[in-house]
Amino acid sequence: MPKKAVKKRWEATDFAKILRKLRDQKGWTQAELARNSELHMVTISKLENGYHEPSWPLVCKLCDALDVSANKFRLPRDRKGIKK
Repeated sequence: MPKKAVKKRWEATDFAKILRKLRDQKGWTQAELARNSELHMVTISKLENGYHEPSWPLVCKLCDALDVSANKFRLPRDRKGIKK
């Protein structure tokens, strides 16, 4: 019997780290971010764990909810990632 294919994690985990950091800065749970962005909590979880690649409309909803510009999700030119 063939094994079920496991979906590969999206490579851009920096987006996930940035999203989690921005949510933590607001003091919100994933449920609160989901409610404020009008997204499902499962979507927020998948984004933060690198299992869902964000579309532009989804990024816009997150930016509106978090009250940040989309530039917050950009990496520095040196691509070193996010500092903790």
